[in-house]
Amino acid sequence: MVTRQARIDAFHEGVPPTDQSLELLCEGHVGTYVIPFPCRWRSGAWQSAETGKSIEATVAGWRVRWGMVGTCTGRFSIFDAGQDR
Repeated sequence: MVTRQARIDAFHEGVPPTDQSLELLCEGHVGTYVIPFPCRWRSGAWQSAETGKSIEATVAGWRVRWGMVGTCTGRFSIFDAGQDR
């Protein structure tokens, strides 16, 4: 089982690069989870790279994921979200 800190350590904190597709690690009442689609930091806020809609989550970290292009057609599920608290 991955600990909360180990998961956070795999991501960057601080100011992300602007207008680049990134993977986000978020944190909520159930634990940490990864947003299942590419996101961008634009105009001081996180947005979906595809739709431009705001990401309404507490972002714990970000990382560059090579090959994050196209669309995500799968549904989001957080199987282990409660395990890494």
